[in-house]
Amino acid sequence: MSNLPDIPESGGGLPIPDFLSAENVGDGIVPPPGPIPKGFDFSIKQSKIFGLDSGEKFDEGALWYPLREVHFALTDGAVLEHYQGHYDGRCTSVFKESPPDDPIQVKLQDDEYIVGYRGEHTLTLDAIPSISRIYSAYSENSSLVGVRIWTTNQVKDIGKVAGPIQLGKDSDAFFVPENHEVVSFFGFTNGDGLIHGLGVSYIRRLPSYQELEFQPTGGSLLADEVGAASQPGPGIPSPKLSTFLSEAFLDAFTQESWANNDMAAIVKKRDQASQELTPLLEKIEKQGSKAWKLVQSGKQEFYVAKDGPNLVWSYVTQKPGPSGTSEATISVGQYCKATNSIGVSGYRWSNIPEKYESEIKKIALAFVYMIKPLITDGIEWGLKYAQSQLVQYLSQALATGLALILPASLAASGGLAIAGVIGSLVAYGVLKLFKKLTKKYKLVLNVYNFDIEHEWSSITHYPDNSQVINGEWQSKTIPKFRPIDKSVLPPGLDPDKPFVSCVTYLSMTFDNKQVLKGGVGEAVLLCRDDKLAGLALGYVVRAWKDNELGLEPINRDPTKFDLKQWYNKKGNVIKRLSQEVKLGKLTIAGSTPKLGGADNGGYFFDVSIGLPPVVTI
Repeated sequence: MSNLPDIPESGGGLPIPDFLSAENVGDGIVPPPGPIPKGFDFSIKQSKIFGLDSGEKFDEGALWYPLREVHFALTDGAVLEHYQGHYDGRCTSVFKESPPDDPIQVKLQDDEYIVGYRGEHTLTLDAIPSISRIYSAYSENSSLVGVRIWTTNQVKDIGKVAGPIQLGKDSDAFFVPENHEVVSFFGFTNGDGLIHGLGVSYIRRLPSYQELEFQPTGGSLLADEVGAASQPGPGIPSPKLSTFLSEAFLDAFTQESWANNDMAAIVKKRDQASQELTPLLEKIEKQGSKAWKLVQSGKQEFYVAKDGPNLVWSYVTQKPGPSGTSEATISVGQYCKATNSIGVSGYRWSNIPEKYESEIKKIALAFVYMIKPLITDGIEWGLKYAQSQLVQYLSQALATGLALILPASLAASGGLAIAGVIGSLVAYGVLKLFKKLTKKYKLVLNVYNFDIEHEWSSITHYPDNSQVINGEWQSKTIPKFRPIDKSVLPPGLDPDKPFVSCVTYLSMTFDNKQVLKGGVGEAVLLCRDDKLAGLALGYVVRAWKDNELGLEPINRDPTKFDLKQWYNKKGNVIKRLSQEVKLGKLTIAGSTPKLGGADNGGYFFDVSIGLPPVVTI
């Protein structure tokens, strides 16, 4: 472990490895991901296309599952012209300016999911090169005229459909394998915007892998023994995996910029860090585990990826927990030398059963494997998909026992939140890495808590053609700010730039819900921990004119504040680059770097709850 002083509990207590004085363990080579054990493959697969695989493709939403509703619509000529998948808090894009008023809907209950679909075709063999692809919907004149959908609870016909209706009895239908579910529809539209090709994306269901006859340490287990492996023993508390929000370490120069509300200096530093770190993240994205080294400092091993003086780490520490259990703290961070910046996020996994203690050190390797796809498309991962990926990578890191207890560990949160890990990248402005973001507008709201006396929580939001990109909306608590009494100096860093504080921030990312509707807007309501004060913030990205922003201090119980009314009231959210408001002794400041013309359509609204004290440099 590094000889760094402890980080205050208000900063999360995430450990930082002694990365600059570490040496390779042996040759330092990191093993590639191991074979995926039977039943632990959580990759998304796609059915074959029915109809034509040319034209305008639609393929969105698979990473957001569970699927809650499926909407189709027919033209007056009874041809499919509309599809939209609905998920928690977001939905897929529509083909035209607005969805139809009365689409045909398939609504799914919490425990219900799609297992198959079918149809017939009337196309000539000349129209489709491979007749084997025709199995999923009814088609006519190169457009679909019907689709049948099977769920675990119902059968729904949309348009013209034929064939046996009983589940599993139709040889022309497509059914997902056992223990799988459909997570999205994809396909192609013709020049008239009509659907003429259709398929489904599907994935293994998360509960299914617990039923396998698989022994974490090799060999086999009876099914009831496997079930018992995921449950705590008598008197042992249930395991829990909780998320840390992103933390930024501030040197005196950076804290002075925040204290003076000098956002120009802060944004300049963020942009420089983005330029410095992007080559390293691209290296990880391309090379995967080959970009990493297994290193050691003292008796602690961890993983580091480097590009010159800049690096990313994956690090796990452990300590005894109650009733013979263990607690692991997972630290994922990045360091930029040119800007003297450290960003860190991670997780705390408590009440890990003693029999899985030997697997704890393998968690860091699982995150090494997972960071590569996180860079590629992690900003779109929903809670369930993120959980499934950690399950798979834990199994590939030979930590299958921990994979077995992961669902129980995440039961309270509904899945794995990766907003902290992604937020630290987004806050540095590395939006261009997220190549799958096809929407025209992206909005990033960063809320930094410099309040020394209080925690703050996001409690609700109001979407204006916006939807959460990186997971369903969840209320989050931002720990209070406490300057570090004794300067924190990671070994090897320039002693003229010690870190003096650690601020926790909440990074929220949104995009436009409807592609053709101009702009995107979002309002968020924050509550102080005593519920005697709050803050409303709003930001609007305009399609054809300058953006607008607004802040509103609330000197009462914010749970009774009408966020929608405030956002839509003229004069509250207006054209301006910055705004300062007072809330008691606190100065609350918000600013945006630009009001239009952002690269990649990404706009930032940085809000500081309070300003830190000035540090003597």
